[in-house]
Amino acid sequence: MRVLGPRAKLWRYVENRPHHVVLFCAMLSLALIAILCWRAAGILNERHLAQVQHELDHTRIAVAVFMEQELRRVQTLRQVAEESLQSRQGSDATAPDSQLQAAYAARNQPTWQLPLSAGGPTAFGFGPAELARLPGYVRNDETLLADLAVGRTVGRLLQITVGNLEFEAAGRFVSRNGFYIGVPQDTIAPHRGLERFSSMPLYRDTMPDRNPQRRVVRTPVYVALSRPELRFAISAPVYLGNDFRGAVVLEISQRMLRRALGEAVPGPGKRILAARNGEVIAISEPGMAPGQQWPRDFEGPWRNESAADLWARGEGTLRGAGQHLLFRRVGSTDLLLVEEVSDTQLAAAFFQGLRWPLVGVVLAIGLLLWVSLVVISRLFARFIERGEALRALAEHDALTGLANRRAFEHRFRLERDRRQRNPEPLSLVLVDVDYFKRINDTWGHANGDRALVALADACRDGLRTVDLPARFGGEEFVILLPATSLEEARRVAERLRATVAALAVPAVGEDKTWPGDDAHRFISFTASFGVAETGADRVEELEQLVGVADRRLYQAKAMGRNRVVATDVAAGDAAVAGASPPTARSSRS
Repeated sequence: MRVLGPRAKLWRYVENRPHHVVLFCAMLSLALIAILCWRAAGILNERHLAQVQHELDHTRIAVAVFMEQELRRVQTLRQVAEESLQSRQGSDATAPDSQLQAAYAARNQPTWQLPLSAGGPTAFGFGPAELARLPGYVRNDETLLADLAVGRTVGRLLQITVGNLEFEAAGRFVSRNGFYIGVPQDTIAPHRGLERFSSMPLYRDTMPDRNPQRRVVRTPVYVALSRPELRFAISAPVYLGNDFRGAVVLEISQRMLRRALGEAVPGPGKRILAARNGEVIAISEPGMAPGQQWPRDFEGPWRNESAADLWARGEGTLRGAGQHLLFRRVGSTDLLLVEEVSDTQLAAAFFQGLRWPLVGVVLAIGLLLWVSLVVISRLFARFIERGEALRALAEHDALTGLANRRAFEHRFRLERDRRQRNPEPLSLVLVDVDYFKRINDTWGHANGDRALVALADACRDGLRTVDLPARFGGEEFVILLPATSLEEARRVAERLRATVAALAVPAVGEDKTWPGDDAHRFISFTASFGVAETGADRVEELEQLVGVADRRLYQAKAMGRNRVVATDVAAGDAAVAGASPPTARSSRS
């Protein structure tokens, strides 16, 4: 009898029991596929988590830009108020007009008013008897006239500032002399407003006893005075020397921050914006209440974490009990942005993109393997495409195609570093469309966008390839001019100003009431320009350079618009040039 070797025995077994072999191979193939799928799912899960982190970074940038913008608004309002107070000192002070004199004459009445402009809001004041029962106010007849004049100036500027925020927020000037201005006009009784301000942090936290450093302060979230919505405020004290004269306030609607958290780059989980002390500022989902603390008032495995500790760490990811906590510090603020994402949400996002072909009840093992590999490769390609699309979105403005703020800041750092190696001038031009709200109101928002695109095209066509135009937001643009002196930058801005003034943008749409016949459906507009240069203005950081250009842009607006300002204008000259009553419009208009 012949003895079979191992190989012969194996082949005989295969020949005698083929169904066992097929089943074994199928089970082995399925096990290998399961291992590969498990491994691929883990990789894709981590990749999706990285994608969520990337999207959260974009949201952090959006919130940081928003908060820095509002901080600049308040600082600008304070600067205007303090410079206006200073300009009203001494023998050269402007004499009060009839409106100011009438309000001053009525100062001892229980209540008195000062209209800011025709059809605009009104300043409400109260007599000494009314003020005596309210803490935080001290009537001083010697300073009241100056405070009224400053309040009216700030109130008119608030009309412009709040108009740019589309009335989703409010601006105020609260005077220690016992009057206040609200833009838009409050719907509550004036005496209730003044009484509430005396105890609210938006005014109390600016007073010398609580804020001797004269810092800009952010208040906790509270219910608005005029409507049932949540807001927080950014306030700045106003001083003349060492004399506290009041506070300028911007009230920010919680809806605006919720949009920034959840609409620009939405994520799979709930996003929470909290202060370093845990105080909740905004949530991407409805249902927020004043006084909430994170993580104390939220479910999840993070109740033992400290918002202050996470803020100190800057950024990172925590894992626990099937949950992921992504956290990021928001710019240079005291705010922390967190997003809670569960494994279930990540898995749902993974399987949502997976498409298994239905080929019948029984699939060949080879086909299963091939289909699995195809699906995995397609998923990788899809995630890579999404990453590339997000990167493009992060660097360019969707409407105009110009660089956005992030790309502009990156390029500025490169040019600044190059300037340190090879000293050359580096200039910046800030551009803002004049009366842009009028364009939207007259021609419609679609045509307003066409005007912005035309301005962007004019910037691209009128600059060198090394120059970088960018859109900073709304109708505001910025141009970086490497190796360009202040005078050269001024000439460039003047050339662009003339080009913009000569534009005639064809209007589109049939549902508007046009200001003329069909032959005049062309939109004409102008822009104002503020110019700054690192060497001439002795600044090196972008924020400082933008601040100089921004100040000069405000001066261009005050001097009549459609002009270029490359050097600082005296405050008195700018005030005289901009003395006409403002109309409702967006941004600086």
